[in-house]
Amino acid sequence: MAGRLKSKRQTRKVTTWKQADELLRTAGELQLKINQSEARCNDTINEAKDDLQEQVAPLNKKLAEITERLENFADSKSAEFKKKRSRELQFGRIGWRRSTKIKTKKETLALIEATLPRRLQKQYIKVKKTLNKKELSCLTDEHLAKLGARREEKDVFFAEPLLPKAVDYEQG
Repeated sequence: MAGRLKSKRQTRKVTTWKQADELLRTAGELQLKINQSEARCNDTINEAKDDLQEQVAPLNKKLAEITERLENFADSKSAEFKKKRSRELQFGRIGWRRSTKIKTKKETLALIEATLPRRLQKQYIKVKKTLNKKELSCLTDEHLAKLGARREEKDVFFAEPLLPKAVDYEQG
């Protein structure tokens, strides 16, 4: 999260370069504390996730075994299902659901583009259209105006504390 700090209205004025440098040191120390807190939080979250995985692993294994046993039972009783695909029991339902998956090859997209008219391609191919602002920035202001766009430039203040120096700083 280290990086540039955007300015907000200051309540006390800075009048010297030394004061500005001290504020950068303080900003670096604060950013370091924030980074450390975030790291501790992430460590805690990761430990909790690991603990959860350890706790539920045997439960997931047992659930998979139960599901397999029920599937084997249902297979052995398939004649009793007749035309129904599932059977209601007191504590739930067992049966089969139709599952469909479309498998494609690498050339499927090219084949759709080559064989179907453009108007039909749209329903089979997803295309997200977004403006490439980086490329638009290469155009002249006149071209941008013709396209209904404009270049807006402004100075945005930043402060970049040098975190290692702010951390290693020792008051004398």
